[in-house]
Amino acid sequence: MAEPTIVLRSPIKSTTPSLRCSSPNSSLNSPTHNSTVIILKDNNNNDQEQTQSLSTVKNSANNSSSFSTLKTVQTNLYSAGHTGLYNLGNTCYVNCVLQLLSHVPQFCDAICSMSFESLGLEQPSDVPMVASSHNPNRLKGGGRGLLKALEAQPRRVPCYLAYELHGTFNIIWSGKCMVYSPLNMIAAIRRLLPTFEPCAMEDAQEFLEALLAAVTDEIKANKLANTNIINDLLGFSSESQILCEQCHRLSVTKTDETFITLTFSEKMLCDVRGSSRRRSCHLTDMLAHFYQWEALSTPFQCSNCTVRSSSKEGTKAQKRLLISKLPQVLHVVLRRFRSLPQTPVRRSTSRQARQLSHKITLHVNFDEYLNMAPYCAPSTTATSFPLTRSKQYENSTSECLYRLRGVIVHYGKSINTGHFVAFVYNDVLGEWLRCDDHIIEQTTFESVKTSDAYILVYSRCTPFSIASSILTNPSGEKTKK
Repeated sequence: MAEPTIVLRSPIKSTTPSLRCSSPNSSLNSPTHNSTVIILKDNNNNDQEQTQSLSTVKNSANNSSSFSTLKTVQTNLYSAGHTGLYNLGNTCYVNCVLQLLSHVPQFCDAICSMSFESLGLEQPSDVPMVASSHNPNRLKGGGRGLLKALEAQPRRVPCYLAYELHGTFNIIWSGKCMVYSPLNMIAAIRRLLPTFEPCAMEDAQEFLEALLAAVTDEIKANKLANTNIINDLLGFSSESQILCEQCHRLSVTKTDETFITLTFSEKMLCDVRGSSRRRSCHLTDMLAHFYQWEALSTPFQCSNCTVRSSSKEGTKAQKRLLISKLPQVLHVVLRRFRSLPQTPVRRSTSRQARQLSHKITLHVNFDEYLNMAPYCAPSTTATSFPLTRSKQYENSTSECLYRLRGVIVHYGKSINTGHFVAFVYNDVLGEWLRCDDHIIEQTTFESVKTSDAYILVYSRCTPFSIASSILTNPSGEKTKK
């Protein structure tokens, strides 16, 4: 049987046979596999065919493989950022996270700017060698096919998740593959994140947290970057404020976070129960509920009141959270899964706990732009944005404005069943894409809004990229006449 091959994407229909990547056993520089056909437009809008060596494109991309360079170099090829990922057996949770992170410009640029030469590794290539060495049709559906393929993989020593991320991002943005098989990434996950079992349905949010934590540790241990780029991009600070109702003293405690996890209030859920219509709430309603004042259920030991009085009974107090330092990339997680009541006799594992959970299907509306100013402490602006700004943009609205980059959606009744899909915004194409494993479809933001979001990722807007209409109406809602 002939070895399977990967068909390169072409932007136009052609009567000539499709070009294919050869198997890893043959040389990419051989006479029959060393060129691709690129369709260019001249000033007279006439189509011109030019032949460009794959090795030339490979070298130009590898010499400077940042996100901006990938977009610039690869725009003239096929569809940059339009590469699907094969499901190798319940790996949809991995695929949607990879697609999401690759379409966040700041994150993709940070990963692709790392150098691995000090570790004795060549810079990751954008030529999918592993993709053509396994038959995806034999791996789909999970089980023995994936396990056999993983066992056949050569054990690369050392193995780094950051390295595999770099290589996957290169391939996604190279425009050279319509579909890619991320077997190297799955093999690295199996070795470095053993809690995520092959062929088992896992939670995309749990995987995203574990992946970012592992990459952060790799950067620290091996000095892959000058700074901790993950924390620099995703990290933000929250301050917990406790107000004593007796002496009105405000106690402040700061903590570092990487995700905002929002819960559904009982009022939101009660409005849905007993109703035949599909109700919904807005993301800003959930944020307002999360950052509002709430009474403490237990007495507060106020240090000021303790000094003034010998009583140690505690006082009534209120508590709220505020953001004291905003991130460049904002991750918002909607807690859609609730654990069902369990008997105290039996303690379940994390996997069993997920099986005993049910999903909250309440639809959450969201906009393309999100203003985080109402949830920030007064000092947040100066702390998060120390750069000099023009007077035109000296307001909290523009400095705290974020744009939606991607959404992860879960289809199914519980976290241990169903399917994960990612919606991402492609800067090169200027449009939204629906990434369902190997199937990539163009879509609109109006269609994205109808999905039941599980994870939303926003990136901070630069002042010069913000339209005046957005500044006056940051929620994204249409202005009433």
